[in-house]
Amino acid sequence: MIKFLAAAAVLLSPVAAMAQTTPKPAPAAVPAIDATVYDKAFASGWQNWSWAKTEVSSPDGGARLPIKVEAKGWEAVYLHHDAFSTTPFRGVSMLLQPVGGAGKVRVVAIVGGKAVPDPANPSQPLGHVVDIAPGGWKQVQVSLKDLGVEKSTIDGFWIQNATADPSPTFFVAEVKLMQ
Repeated sequence: MIKFLAAAAVLLSPVAAMAQTTPKPAPAAVPAIDATVYDKAFASGWQNWSWAKTEVSSPDGGARLPIKVEAKGWEAVYLHHDAFSTTPFRGVSMLLQPVGGAGKVRVVAIVGGKAVPDPANPSQPLGHVVDIAPGGWKQVQVSLKDLGVEKSTIDGFWIQNATADPSPTFFVAEVKLMQ
């Protein structure tokens, strides 16, 4: 019996030693993504999860193929991506243009399928409100810090009608993450 136990110890010692020195698997990495979100079409991995009425790659009479948005009160364009790290980025940039009147939109970051809440009013999303008026494209740049997601993991953005009333039709183009 002693010989058997000694033989078993010799045979099992490499397995035990290997088990002790085998490193734990690393946690699943959050994928790196390209800076382009939407430019004439959705970039790889990005999808339209909007609940406002949208038309993707809608001709605007120019060289762009923006997203056309018809949003009732509080409706939004939801630009969705599997969760990714914002660490390499400092903000989001886009072009906005309304037709038929002025409006207000709110740019909001999404984490786990939910809008980041405003710390001052947790029942409301934290976001950056933008006044839009006819007369051409408006360049909008919003820092990830202002959206509460600097060096965080997110899964997209809303561009939301910031009022309870229907917004004028607006277009969204050239959406990019700023490095």
